[in-house]
Amino acid sequence: MTVGLENYAYALKSQISDERQLGGKLDPVDKKTLLDACGETLDWLSEFSSSASTEDFEEQKEKLSQVAYPITSKLYRNQGTGHDEL
Repeated sequence: MTVGLENYAYALKSQISDERQLGGKLDPVDKKTLLDACGETLDWLSEFSSSASTEDFEEQKEKLSQVAYPITSKLYRNQGTGHDEL
């Protein structure tokens, strides 16, 4: 479970940081929100990964997803309508 959550957090952080991809399309406030959520997840992993249960990892992944999903959904929804702005 550690690897899955860690990979998810790092992959999301990498996409957000890439200005040619997702990072260049995000509103600055949304970008900061996502980066903060990734940072909190990675901090949690550093502190608790050796003692956490499977349920703890699932809870942390869900917590990160609940931040990421609405923001990325809004982006893709706006792209589908032809709007470049969030």
